[in-house]
Amino acid sequence: MPTPSHSPGWYPDPDGAPGQRWWNGIGWSDARRSVDGGRVAPTAPPAIAAPPVAPAAPPSAPVVYSASNPAPQYPGQYGAAPGTPGYTPRASVTLDARQNPRAVHSFVAGLIAVFFNVLLVPSILAIVLGAQALTRSNQLRAAGQEDKTRGLAVAGFAMGVVGGVWGLIQGLIFVIGFLPVFFFDVS
Repeated sequence: MPTPSHSPGWYPDPDGAPGQRWWNGIGWSDARRSVDGGRVAPTAPPAIAAPPVAPAAPPSAPVVYSASNPAPQYPGQYGAAPGTPGYTPRASVTLDARQNPRAVHSFVAGLIAVFFNVLLVPSILAIVLGAQALTRSNQLRAAGQEDKTRGLAVAGFAMGVVGGVWGLIQGLIFVIGFLPVFFFDVS
């Protein structure tokens, strides 16, 4: 059975009747022909009709929107503008630090670790507090509660790692800089 991608032509009758039926490229026509002993009885296929063309719409004048003729509004597409009927303010995202206070502490320690990492203490604090905050976040999720502080915990942990690596690199540079002073007399 041909599909719409097949070209027009004679194909075996889809109804199971003997002979062939004309497929016009879109659907089956009523034109049929018989096949006698392997030979096709001479019949002309029906003319292929061109698809109907929709009449062109007459050009219209451009629409000018104004206060007396406002543009159409499509509710739900962008939402209503502030100050118009139907406007509902979006709920602001609030962090409930009481659920997971160590996430906030980890974030602050991570910020300090990136900018002012004295003896790697802020880095260590950010990493430890971040790990504890992530554990608490997993507990809250397992209990079915929403946890909005997980991002702070991840950021604090990551900044603690970055600050710690940067602090170690700075410490190594410092120690390598003083090695010649301890082992070689430069007087």
